[in-house]
Amino acid sequence: MPQYALPLRVVHFCVAFLVLGLMALGLYMKDIQVIEGLIFYYNLHKSLGVLLLGLMIVRIFMRKIFGAPANLDGHSDLELNLARLVHFAFYALLVAMPFSGWLMSNAAGFSVEFFGVFALPDLLGKDDELMVILQDVHFSVGVALFAIILLHVIGLVKHHFFDRDETLSRMTSSKLNASLGRPCCANRVRDSLRESSVIAGRYEQLGPYEV
Repeated sequence: MPQYALPLRVVHFCVAFLVLGLMALGLYMKDIQVIEGLIFYYNLHKSLGVLLLGLMIVRIFMRKIFGAPANLDGHSDLELNLARLVHFAFYALLVAMPFSGWLMSNAAGFSVEFFGVFALPDLLGKDDELMVILQDVHFSVGVALFAIILLHVIGLVKHHFFDRDETLSRMTSSKLNASLGRPCCANRVRDSLRESSVIAGRYEQLGPYEV
């Protein structure tokens, strides 16, 4: 069964956990009142954003080098086109989110450092009005990315539990795919209803005194 190259799979899950962590950290920072704590978490958020941007650049080059496995049989043209659209949106948003944060920080008058090791060049000068616009852009990109993640998860559930194909194992492993390959709740409910209807039909055929 064709799979994505191991380096691509590793980077995929690193990016996934990093994005979820950045989203959680971004929401958490809104409730921080102590300025020292706010500065610490903002610097952490920016450093992780730099890491995300770097990983996405590496991921794009790795995708060019390793390519992608062949499409699975049984997928319709609509599903394939939707998968390509979601994939493109993922890449665009995962680059736009850290990049918009970089510009927002510059417009607020701050540089972007990576854990104090080095600083990215300032692309913009201080501009309060532009900072507000970029803040809205950064938030909107995050919302769009969250929506794409939900769509991605819904597609994964459909392919694995309903279509019962090998989409999941292309990015994970055959063992994990097998361990999660039990029938879904909908299938169990459908089977139970089918069994109940069969029993009811037999009961009607036998009659109440023959059971």
